[in-house]
Amino acid sequence: MPAATTVKLSARRATMVGVFTATAAAAGLLLVALRRWRSHCNRLNLTALPATHRVVALGVGGTQTKMIFTGAFCEDLALPFPHSLRNLGAIGALGCGSDGSGRSAGLRCITFLTSSVDLFCQTVGKYECVRTLSAVHVTGGGAVKYAELASSALAIQVVGLCEMKCLVGGLNYLWSCRPDLFYFLDTSLVTCAVAEPTFPYLVVNVGSGVSIIKVNGWQDFERVSGSAVGGATFMGLIRLLANVDSMEQGLEMAAHGDSCAVDLTVADIYGAGATLMLPPDLLAASLGKIGIAKRADSEDFRRSDVIASVLLMLCCSLTQLATLNADLHGVKGNVIFTGGFVQGQSTVVGSLAKALAFWTAGQKNPLKALFLAEDIPLGALGAMLLEAE
Repeated sequence: MPAATTVKLSARRATMVGVFTATAAAAGLLLVALRRWRSHCNRLNLTALPATHRVVALGVGGTQTKMIFTGAFCEDLALPFPHSLRNLGAIGALGCGSDGSGRSAGLRCITFLTSSVDLFCQTVGKYECVRTLSAVHVTGGGAVKYAELASSALAIQVVGLCEMKCLVGGLNYLWSCRPDLFYFLDTSLVTCAVAEPTFPYLVVNVGSGVSIIKVNGWQDFERVSGSAVGGATFMGLIRLLANVDSMEQGLEMAAHGDSCAVDLTVADIYGAGATLMLPPDLLAASLGKIGIAKRADSEDFRRSDVIASVLLMLCCSLTQLATLNADLHGVKGNVIFTGGFVQGQSTVVGSLAKALAFWTAGQKNPLKALFLAEDIPLGALGAMLLEAE
């Protein structure tokens, strides 16, 4: 073999060895980082807390507030204003077992309107179990707005935490401890399990408004976009258009409504026999049939159809934003939809899944819309983990 050829082969082998070594080193660093994160999660696992340990955290949103706390508080609080108390049984790995007296000391969640925060603070501030706390961690849009009020009424330190840090922290904690809580819907809207998380992924957090967050790693994230059209927008529109006063009633009506009865399709505009590059049943204008109807006929449309159209309009807008941001920021895998408007709302989940499937149709590896199987207050959970730490 000529000397020049030998030199070229040696150089090629050296390059391949160098690439292999660098790849192995990168994989090693990734494995170390993953182990460190899992170790971090294990240190924070609330199963390690004594059953009598009291930890409280609040997520104060624009519309709703959620307080998550260990079961040691459960029998000590009797709140007189309307609220929803439930066990977070789905986070079994986070439960604290029993306190030895037969009482369950797992996690609990109380949900109430943010407009009642002042009454809430005045009420719980009277309880000894609250006054023994050294501090309460609070996150969400109202963490700063209500901090002084809460601190004064509770007579304890109120620590405001970054909303997105708590949201992503709670989400990644569940990814690590309970990946079985995540699911997606296939083309037949059948629930499917999700494999291990892959980075980067997008979080579309839909509360009163919307934040879109790119999560690059276990503790690496950035807010990349958002929208002023969110859950409060939906509530405002259906209140004006259909005289509905609760989200639950509105979504129940939407589930039985038919948006096609009030929306304009391509076929409605061009005629069913028109030859176009667009499918005839493609949505052309939300609420369009109401818009072109004579005023005297506008009252003939069913309220449930109107609400179904508003919901579809919102979901199409959110999923289009998610698709565009995923493309812009190099996200090829999953989009997780979270927030009070989405979690636990099967009608919203189905609409989002179908809308995202429309925008990503034809892609080789389309984005998956992921959801949580239970309505877990992620921001409050993240704040609790930071407090437990």
